[in-house]
Amino acid sequence: GLPKCDQNFHGWSEMSLVTNVVLKKRRKPENKPQSQLKKCLNEKHRREQENIYLEELAELISASISDMNSLSVKPDKCAILQETVNQIRRIKQQESGQSDDLQQSEVSSSKPTILGSDVLGPLLLEALDGFLFVVNTEGKIEFVSENITSFIKYTPEDLDGKSIYNIIHHGDHGRFSSNLLPMSIGNGFGWSSEPPPASSKSRSFHCRFLVKPP
Repeated sequence: GLPKCDQNFHGWSEMSLVTNVVLKKRRKPENKPQSQLKKCLNEKHRREQENIYLEELAELISASISDMNSLSVKPDKCAILQETVNQIRRIKQQESGQSDDLQQSEVSSSKPTILGSDVLGPLLLEALDGFLFVVNTEGKIEFVSENITSFIKYTPEDLDGKSIYNIIHHGDHGRFSSNLLPMSIGNGFGWSSEPPPASSKSRSFHCRFLVKPP
């Protein structure tokens, strides 16, 4: 009788295993929340649109797009955007060298705008991994790009019309003032007695910003 019991035991064990497998197969997959699904679809659409715009830019600047035949391949955004900026700069220089204002207007209007500033601006900021703000001579912030929140947690509404020195480290106030502003209001700095250098239109320096407390 012992061998028979042993055989039944193994038969029961195998049947239990098969039953478990069947149950696992019948289990329905969990559905993602509708909001999460919509967010994924919107992000996918944004990436597709972004790649389309980058391909158009590459064609306009006669760049090689052999690596962008498929949207699954990420384009070299920095290279495309940098070359676009270079060509725009060259066009501006050529236009400024022309003495006929009417001719300048005709040349400018004859060039179709493929990408609007509302599209190209965010692309440039993303490629450069930075944000943009505009400060007047009184040190007041007149404009801040939307993506500033991802860097220092402040929103554009938090900073609009406020003093730039509210978000700059105290140790960098003098450096910021001497590089960008002819004078600084309320921080003890007066008009600079030294003339600005010839290359003052473009400057590069390090500056520490305050991250908004939680």
